Amino acid sequence: MRDLIARAALGIYFLLQKGEEQMMAMLFACRVIEERTKFDQVPRLLKQQVADIIIKDFGMPEIIPTEFGGTMEAVTE
Repeated sequence: MRDLIARAALGIYFLLQKGEEQMMAMLFACRVIEERTKFDQVPRLLKQQVADIIIKDFGMPEIIPTEFGGTMEAVTE
């Protein structure tokens, strides 16, 4: 019984953590769209989620690099 409760608690913890990750991705997506943060500054582990949000929810693939599914070409200097 104790093992079952521990597994349930662990499952709930991971669900909450997943929700927090999604909220952080949405926050960064909004900041990128508002041009308060550059896409390059988004944490590595959130970049794909942020790119997906910007492309699917905001319909702006032009500000996302092609490696993340967008249409923005790499800037070469």
